[in-house]
Amino acid sequence: RDNAMAATLGRACNHACETTCIRSQYDQPLAIRELKRAALEYGKDVPLSTGSAGVPPAPSAAISGGAGGSPAAVRVAIIGAGPCGLSAAAFLREAGADVTIYDARPAPGGMANKTLPSYRSLPDLVARDAARLEAAGVTFRYNQTAGRDFTLSSLRDAGQTVILAAGAQLGAPMGLEGEETTGVLDGIEFLRRVRDGECTSLAGRVGIVGGGDVAMDCARVAKRLGATPTVIYRRTREEMPAHREELAGLLAEGIPLLELTAPKAIVAEGGKLTALRCTKMTLGEPDASGRRRPVEVPGSDHDIPLDHLIAAIGQKPDLAFAADLGLAFNKKGYIVADEATGATAVPGIYAGGDCVNSGPATLVKALADGKKIASAILGSAPVPAPAATTAPADFPATLRKRATRVPRTPIPETPLAARDDFAEVVLPLTRDAARQEASRCLACDTFCSVCTSVCPNHAFLTYTCAPFAADLPAWTVADGAPVPAASERFAVAQATQTAVLTDFCNECANCATFCPTAGRPYADKPRLYVSESEFLSQPDNAYRITGTGASRSIACRIAGSTHTLAPIPGGYRYTTPTFTIDLSSDLAPLAAPVLTSPTDRLSLLPAAAMKVLLENVDPAQVPTVDA
Repeated sequence: RDNAMAATLGRACNHACETTCIRSQYDQPLAIRELKRAALEYGKDVPLSTGSAGVPPAPSAAISGGAGGSPAAVRVAIIGAGPCGLSAAAFLREAGADVTIYDARPAPGGMANKTLPSYRSLPDLVARDAARLEAAGVTFRYNQTAGRDFTLSSLRDAGQTVILAAGAQLGAPMGLEGEETTGVLDGIEFLRRVRDGECTSLAGRVGIVGGGDVAMDCARVAKRLGATPTVIYRRTREEMPAHREELAGLLAEGIPLLELTAPKAIVAEGGKLTALRCTKMTLGEPDASGRRRPVEVPGSDHDIPLDHLIAAIGQKPDLAFAADLGLAFNKKGYIVADEATGATAVPGIYAGGDCVNSGPATLVKALADGKKIASAILGSAPVPAPAATTAPADFPATLRKRATRVPRTPIPETPLAARDDFAEVVLPLTRDAARQEASRCLACDTFCSVCTSVCPNHAFLTYTCAPFAADLPAWTVADGAPVPAASERFAVAQATQTAVLTDFCNECANCATFCPTAGRPYADKPRLYVSESEFLSQPDNAYRITGTGASRSIACRIAGSTHTLAPIPGGYRYTTPTFTIDLSSDLAPLAAPVLTSPTDRLSLLPAAAMKVLLENVDPAQVPTVDA
């Protein structure tokens, strides 16, 4: 759910989700980004919902409960109104938190509004996204620079949890002597000045050093300003980190790309750039990034005459305001933050987006960072469980649709001859075209089973089940007696499920090759065993159904132990190596659990998984078990 920058994502998203669309295995992936854009263009903009002011706090001193242990309202200060900050604000505010965003610029969006050319993302779209948050109660404080107008210590002293989402606002230097020469520009600063209207023209020969999206943007912007740009890259286009769409746009607009060319020195006369001395490169062995390392070709130095040189080889954060807080920084100058939660070395301070760990990535990654930080602060997932789905009403019709190739709807673009200004290049689908493209969707959120269709041994079983969800009771053990603990959520939302018939599976991993979610279905899906000896030899994820009719029972292997779920009047008896409990048909306890061996915690999650398999796997689809 894109609750922070939906309007912007419809244009600036790198749409990596399309690479896993199962349509790509039949013809071409669904145009997901363009359909999201169409939904915002022609649909209704739903306001952000907000919860109560007293959301459950995370176990952090900054947001601990008040007197008597009751939850106190979560108060969060976010530094940076970019994608990460806006995303965190949206999820936090939706849960009812008090959120204030500080940004040094006069407008929201961060790098998405500071450097992205308007032919890729319109400023009013970012403002639209921010207005949605503001209407929900998020407070924005613009023209506020950390360390000048406020300090992080003052925010923490006021009892606020702090999120650092300051981005990577500075361009990385090339490391060449004379970078201060007139005519040498920083790519990030160049794009900012153009976006702010401070640079409206650029004449002459312009060299752009770099191979990422910023380099592509600089070159295409320079051409629109009247210059003759050339991109200079030390590897080949195959190794370029720029997204293929941006590279294709560069080449389509006739901008030259000098491959296997590396800058070596800046040539100047009278303090003004006249040329860039370069050397030819060849590709050697792969480096840590997996790309082949460029190696200099001896005696290949040459000068490229230039009037301007734009450095676009990377970005770095400006975190001087956070230098004295005790944060951990890596050797590249980025904040070290937990990958799963965004937590930093300082309690009550989280960080995400371009300023952490490996640095700038994508708009979507920054948004994802904001969501996971919100989840960590709230102490629970900020988004609800997926809505329950139903199985396709007509399976044969669904399979026929999957067997039919339907070409992708062409995405309209501004003609090349008309790309002399900053008007959008990628244009919106019409209503009819959007409907046509949406009709190509194979609804894999309700019915995937690609693993079933690609298994050469027919080792996968696709079955349907009624959606089931429950907050299962759990217990800890104190003084040899069960003590109620926090409940555990179990949910099966998708009506179509898959299991592995292990007797037919030789673990060829063909299913893993084609899995749209990069899973390993032969290992990840529930594995059904016929042979008792083979079942008992498995440490985990092994299930065995025995019996017939109403007497059918199921066993599973967990951490090398066997658990069973057997029918009793009105429900089930769940037996584990450490406790036994009688449950109703919906897994409500009929009595307190009976301990049979020392344990620390009692969980019903394995019982829930076994219940779903036992009640929904058709006996006719499973080989007869041995005695």
